[in-house]
Amino acid sequence: MNMQKYIRFSNIGFVIWSAENPTLSHAEVAACHVNAGNPISAGFVAFHNGKPKCAGESMTLGLESHPDDSALLAKQLGLE
Repeated sequence: MNMQKYIRFSNIGFVIWSAENPTLSHAEVAACHVNAGNPISAGFVAFHNGKPKCAGESMTLGLESHPDDSALLAKQLGLE
């Protein structure tokens, strides 16, 4: 399973990046997206049968995944 990290922002939606680089934290990625709006939720995402499944939390942002993140990410990616 290929695990990714994600942050959902209020203005731009989701930003996804590889979880294989442990030195790139949620907080560091959020700091690079200053015009993206406020972080709403964050965690990890894996794709099962072409659909995203969001779960977990970001310790560096103090945010958890939300129950609607998987459906909203699928919509943003055109996978619904």
